[in-house]
Amino acid sequence: MAVVIPRPFTEPTVWTGLVSKAISPNGAWKAYVDQTVYEADFMTSITDRVHLSAVGAPTEVFDILEVDTGEHDYKKPRIVWVAPDVLRITAESFIHQPGIDDL
Repeated sequence: MAVVIPRPFTEPTVWTGLVSKAISPNGAWKAYVDQTVYEADFMTSITDRVHLSAVGAPTEVFDILEVDTGEHDYKKPRIVWVAPDVLRITAESFIHQPGIDDL
């Protein structure tokens, strides 16, 4: 009879990095996208988050959107200022796409 000794779980590893940023045309706002990779024993999670902050008050950050992107670049949110106070965020649909999401 074999005895299975479970190995201890390792501490999760978390990385965060800047993906993109954009300053509003009037210089009052900063929008940016960062990516967080969370790796644990049996799972990996990759999320991209869109944040907004006033340039004069960088400690006050507003979380706008969070997207589970996996390893797919086409799912990353894209940001562009279309007016001094209008930020356009383009994000991939959350609807399952057979053939694409199954890769």
